[in-house]
Amino acid sequence: MSFGTALFFVALFAGYGIRVRQSSALKRISQSLLAITLGILFLMGYGLGTLENMAENLMMALEMALLFLVCITLANLVGLLPTIRMITGEASGGRPSLLGMALESLMFAGIVVVGMVVGILVNKPFALLDSLANGLLYLMLLLIGVQLRSSDIAIKDVLLNKTGIRIAATVVITALLGGLLAGWIAGVPVNISLALSSGFGWYSLSGIILKSRLTLGM
Repeated sequence: MSFGTALFFVALFAGYGIRVRQSSALKRISQSLLAITLGILFLMGYGLGTLENMAENLMMALEMALLFLVCITLANLVGLLPTIRMITGEASGGRPSLLGMALESLMFAGIVVVGMVVGILVNKPFALLDSLANGLLYLMLLLIGVQLRSSDIAIKDVLLNKTGIRIAATVVITALLGGLLAGWIAGVPVNISLALSSGFGWYSLSGIILKSRLTLGM
């Protein structure tokens, strides 16, 4: 386990040690989590926009992103279909709106695009961008820990949830397989394909994982 990964758990468990009872405070924490998520996405987009020749290679990058998105999403859906059917059969009512989830995803994607455009226009790399993004990610995990404790949800129930483990394992395996398929179609080396697909849908972590794996030569 890397030092950065260990810090993720440290932040989560540190937050779990804090209990908040006031509903107004819990509401502010939820609002803060949304703001932090948007901030991380903006920084990711800004970092992409400041890459050398990004403006010239934008269409190629979008085509590659779309290819990986389609392949990984289809692989995830095929792998998760039995679990989705099971959960849907057990649950009754209260399911989130598909339209609402789609609009939320579009909002997140839009923030990345805005950050990218700003990065292209400014064209000035931010030296502390990675440190700031990591700091926001640790703060996010800290607040998530506070939410879990305040909702009386045991860490054991989160980490050892059978359905959650099954879903996580399926997403990991199918995302990597989908990434390999996309890489094969695009003629991308296996190590790069695995790195590109190893965010597993966690947009705030994808850039960190990708950078570390490419740096190590995976």
